[in-house]
Amino acid sequence: MPISLTDTPLGGMLRKQERQAMLEALVRRRFGDDPRIPATAERLASEDAGPAVEVAMSAATLDGLAVSS
Repeated sequence: MPISLTDTPLGGMLRKQERQAMLEALVRRRFGDDPRIPATAERLASEDAGPAVEVAMSAATLDGLAVSS
């Protein structure tokens, strides 16, 4: 019988890691490779997915994204 991780701390951690990977790819695609991207994506992944994607898509520059929240 499968075990559901949906409402467990582990499930939450895995969802955050998935959001972080998606946001990192999105930001890297928009602004190119930059050493600040992993930390920026980690910070954004702490937010709800919808607002985090909106922030990432609306930032004019990586500099603005790296310091905004």
